[in-house]
Amino acid sequence: MNKDLFLALVNRALGRRDEFAAVTPDDLAWTDAGALRVTFDDGHVGELSAPVLRAACPCAECRGTHGGPPKAFTVLSPAKMAQAARQTVIEAVEPVGHYALCVVWGDGHKDGIFSWPYLRALSAEHLAATLV
Repeated sequence: MNKDLFLALVNRALGRRDEFAAVTPDDLAWTDAGALRVTFDDGHVGELSAPVLRAACPCAECRGTHGGPPKAFTVLSPAKMAQAARQTVIEAVEPVGHYALCVVWGDGHKDGIFSWPYLRALSAEHLAATLV
């Protein structure tokens, strides 16, 4: 999926959070491929890979609402390749109250709070994009 298409997917998911305001997960699990599988109480089952979750991080820094544009995609030097690879390694997933989860990434990033409505909308948009 190209960058522009993915950014459009994330923006649609952010806009659909209210649509799923009352949705909560019945089950959270990891697939053999390392994706987060969420079974929601409305019957929807979504699978989101670590790269998709990282690229869809809803924090202000990643979304560009913290005093500057979103982080740009850049060409990395070989010395930074190993460090960059850690960006999509999930070290931990922590609950945030009863309404969200926080992903702790291999590079230390942990500012994104993935609310249940956002995960539900994101998984619906991701599924739709993969079927096109």
